[in-house]
Amino acid sequence: MKEFSTKENENLIFLRENSKYYQHEIAAMLGISKANYCRWEKGVCLVPLKHLNKLANIFDSSMDYILGLTRKNNKTTHIDTLDYNIVAKNLKIVNKNSKLSLREFAKILNTSHSTLVAYEQGKTLIKTHFAYEIAKKYNISIDWLTGRSKNMFIIK
Repeated sequence: MKEFSTKENENLIFLRENSKYYQHEIAAMLGISKANYCRWEKGVCLVPLKHLNKLANIFDSSMDYILGLTRKNNKTTHIDTLDYNIVAKNLKIVNKNSKLSLREFAKILNTSHSTLVAYEQGKTLIKTHFAYEIAKKYNISIDWLTGRSKNMFIIK
């Protein structure tokens, strides 16, 4: 399995330890196994967006900071459940600003046209990996993409 070369695991470990939680406690709050949570801290895989949102709420942190996209932990709005339609609307804005066709945009994200259409129609929540790629390529805040922040761009 691919390890991600982000600071996600470092920031996630820092936030958890700074909050004085054990891994099993965070896992229980998220309703997942400790082993699954450990995979995120080890950088084996990216945290799914719905869990990333919950972690940001627990640690009073930004998703961008947890994922290592910024060194500054900017405050964001707490959202209990991500709204697929907000994500879809913001994804359309990113796509429109990229000035690429939907097929070209999908190709850059290494996904299919139909998958990107499903994201843009709010039928399914975008995968963290794709959101992360968009953030890196276009300097787009994942907190903005998910409606947690009004700042479209990552504040380094």
